[in-house]
Amino acid sequence: MSGTIRARFDINGRAAWPIAFVIAVLLIAANGVLARVYLQQLHRASAGADRALQVMLVLKQIEDLAEACGWDQRNYRLSGDAQYLGSYRKAEMELPAQLAQLRSLVAHDNKQFERFEGLKTLIEQDRTELAATLAPIETRFSDGHLPSELAASVDRTMAISAAVDAMLENERSLLRDNLATIESHSAIALGTGMLVRTGIIGLVVVVIAMMYRKARSNQELATVQSSALRESEQRSAGSSRRALSASCWGSRTQGASCRRTRRFVGCSASNLNSSSAAPSWT
Repeated sequence: MSGTIRARFDINGRAAWPIAFVIAVLLIAANGVLARVYLQQLHRASAGADRALQVMLVLKQIEDLAEACGWDQRNYRLSGDAQYLGSYRKAEMELPAQLAQLRSLVAHDNKQFERFEGLKTLIEQDRTELAATLAPIETRFSDGHLPSELAASVDRTMAISAAVDAMLENERSLLRDNLATIESHSAIALGTGMLVRTGIIGLVVVVIAMMYRKARSNQELATVQSSALRESEQRSAGSSRRALSASCWGSRTQGASCRRTRRFVGCSASNLNSSSAAPSWT
């Protein structure tokens, strides 16, 4: 009977599989933690960028309204046109709501909040002065200069624009920083994800290579053992045949000897009988 030893993967009682499993779990867990941290940072950066954009839009609206107030008030005083007065009052009524919205947007930033307080003070002073000087003014520019009241109004409008520009520049800087943070985090997340995926793929390749190598080793061992077993069986079969041949030869030799003995015994008995039956001549 010939024996066959089958090669199989080494999947039981070995350290390769537990180690590979632990490494894979650690890689996946690390990727999950990094992804969570990245998403949190990305959310904060995105929220900061959105807030900066909102602040910039509100600041631009406040600047437009403040300029409209001064421009329409001065035109009304110079021309007496009631249309300018209506435009001035409309812009003046919209300013408080925009200031309240800007206050809520910059409340968490101490430096911007200080700038907002300064801007609010300038706007309130300008509104007070504009409301107090609505009387028409004579349009005499003989000396080539604006009347002092109009010049002061222009100066207040320019101061408001300068304060708005300072806040806008700060928000632009924050927006650039947030966008740079988003870009940096995206690059880090992409690189980390590729590294983790590469590690997992490499781990799978190593495990498969180990399994293949072990299978080859088992197959070679099985081949050697099968060859040894076949040689042993062949030697055993040869010994059995030689013993059987020797036994048969012995049996044939013993049978021939018996036949010779029987023939010899038979001849002796015949001779004795012939001797006893012969006549006596004396």
